[in-house]
Amino acid sequence: MVHNRKTLGILTTMKGWCFLRRFNGGILQMSQIYGDFVPWANILTGAAQEGYHLTPNFTILKALYYFSHLAAVTNDTLESPINGQPGHVYLPFAQGDMAVAAPTIQQPHAIAPMPQGQGGGYGYGYGGQTHAYTVTGGYETAEDYCVFDKTVDFSVLKFEPWVPEYRLGPKTWIAHVVANGSKVVLKMWDAWKFEPSLRDHELSIYLQLKSLWGKIVPSLLVSTPVHFFHALILQYLDVQTLMLVC
Repeated sequence: MVHNRKTLGILTTMKGWCFLRRFNGGILQMSQIYGDFVPWANILTGAAQEGYHLTPNFTILKALYYFSHLAAVTNDTLESPINGQPGHVYLPFAQGDMAVAAPTIQQPHAIAPMPQGQGGGYGYGYGGQTHAYTVTGGYETAEDYCVFDKTVDFSVLKFEPWVPEYRLGPKTWIAHVVANGSKVVLKMWDAWKFEPSLRDHELSIYLQLKSLWGKIVPSLLVSTPVHFFHALILQYLDVQTLMLVC
């Protein structure tokens, strides 16, 4: 919002919406996070437990429509220094030719695990500009956690989903195991939209094909929750394309 001088903004977690208004001088007003989950089964209770507020006399669609109107008629706000000096704040743009999510300031250059007390388990934690996102272990006690290759520590992965060559499909990416630098395939289902049965069905198929792991089909390495995702970590196979000339 500051970079683009916008006065109004919307923050969404894809299951809740927070409405923002910015003032010059680093002032930001934020609404409560509202959720509107009546169409989604078995989500309303969990969202309320996490602190999402129900919309009492409006729907999210109405709020987005009205807020879009306010944004169209509200002037931009230029952020200026608060030390009394003339000028305005300069923020660099993200570099389009580099695999970094956005400019960072004094980020550590070593991959750091998720701080204690912030959810634990396989989850996302920023590890610095050059290391991107990491996946941190700790779901060993979860009911649906199961590791099949215990010779490698898969608890921390270097995960860069914005790198085009790491995208294998709508829910599948290449990640790197921090322990040994090897590649794996990370496949995830959004738990707010999909039941774990979809992941578990694919898990059952891999188990039936276990005798073919590493030969004809990739080896299944880990089945685990990843924050609000159901996930499988699979062996990465570098398949070479052969051209036959007749």
